[in-house]
Amino acid sequence: MMTAANRITTTLLNRRPEARTISIQDLLDVVARGGVRIPSFQRGLKWDRMDAKLLLESLYRGYPVGTLLLWETAAPAGEGRIGSLTMPAPQMENALWVVDGQQRIVSLARILLAADPDKDAFALYFDLDSADFVIPAATSKRGTDPSRWLPMTVVLDAEKLMQWLFVHTADPSSRQRRDTAIQLGRRIREYEIPAYIVRSDDQAILRDIFSRINSAGKPLNLSDVFDALNGSRFQSRPSTMSEISSELEKLAFGRIEERILHRLLRVLQGLPVMESTRSESLRLADAEAEEAYQRTAATAS
Repeated sequence: MMTAANRITTTLLNRRPEARTISIQDLLDVVARGGVRIPSFQRGLKWDRMDAKLLLESLYRGYPVGTLLLWETAAPAGEGRIGSLTMPAPQMENALWVVDGQQRIVSLARILLAADPDKDAFALYFDLDSADFVIPAATSKRGTDPSRWLPMTVVLDAEKLMQWLFVHTADPSSRQRRDTAIQLGRRIREYEIPAYIVRSDDQAILRDIFSRINSAGKPLNLSDVFDALNGSRFQSRPSTMSEISSELEKLAFGRIEERILHRLLRVLQGLPVMESTRSESLRLADAEAEEAYQRTAATAS
């Protein structure tokens, strides 16, 4: 019989998390006013400028960038520091503490809120000709063609952006650059990130949520990613790593480990042998995969 001493208790949230979306402009407005805080149990910043660049590219393209998890509760007065940014953090009853999303929020703040477009280590410009995000070092010719490179520090504020455009793109020949800059600003400012808002005074619950989010699930290995991207819609050829390996074995090539096979396929596609978190995932078009399989089969026969 279970007694009070050994009974297991489960802590429950009294209120379900609120699901909502928040625009980049509204989110960073709260950051600038000191309304976003980082709890002590959060890890330090792990991202670098290339990670932040990928995030900006995803926002510009309209890709999903994940969900934020924020804890709404009281916060004491202090001073917030994010990269080169220092901002007052007044005492608040409804501050938003970041449970999940610190890397994204901090990166956005460092790129879009910095006072100096070149000072922060995350600083980026937007090349209005190639429509690409670039580091300050890549804009060394700004003096001869200043209207080409847009500092990301003016994008969040529509008025600042228009002032920059008035100074740098007044010439009729710069119309395309001006249109590109306006589109960029709108897509970044208006991008809506999904977020859960948790309201609870029990920090232990938030620690539990944080632990579960950051430890749940199993990461995909390279074969899983390949299979997801290349699952064939046809039955005439193998399409997963396991199927390709099995077919090669039937063709007297011997059994090739999926890890080695993945690297061989990357070489054939002209990609780096070792795949990093930032490298392009291996994806084969149906036509070229079909042709490659037929050629391999013909060679072995």
